[in-house]
Amino acid sequence: MLSKSEKNYFINIPLTVMALVCIVTGFLLDFKLNAFNAKSLHIWSGYILTGILVLHFLMHVEWIANLTKTIFRNKMKVMAAFVTLIVSVGICYSIIVFSPQGNAHGLEGDGRRSFQAE
Repeated sequence: MLSKSEKNYFINIPLTVMALVCIVTGFLLDFKLNAFNAKSLHIWSGYILTGILVLHFLMHVEWIANLTKTIFRNKMKVMAAFVTLIVSVGICYSIIVFSPQGNAHGLEGDGRRSFQAE
């Protein structure tokens, strides 16, 4: 039987490999280098990474719950967690809105339409 540390070790190996593959293929695609079918590899490594992350979180749900309880006992730590959440969401929103590839509203990063309005 594997110890808790060994289970973590063996889940972190594929987690790290898939994250690195996803990162490297993401850069390749960003630089328009679709070598060795990087797009498919990027997409599938992202799916596999997501599955492993879910498993990883499920393995640590008790630790997450206990740490969350501890953090919510301290107002400064709650504020730090809230600020971290807001900054993270803000970064994602900024990437979506100001991306040079355009966004769901058809706007380029400078506010111009990236496609013809209907």
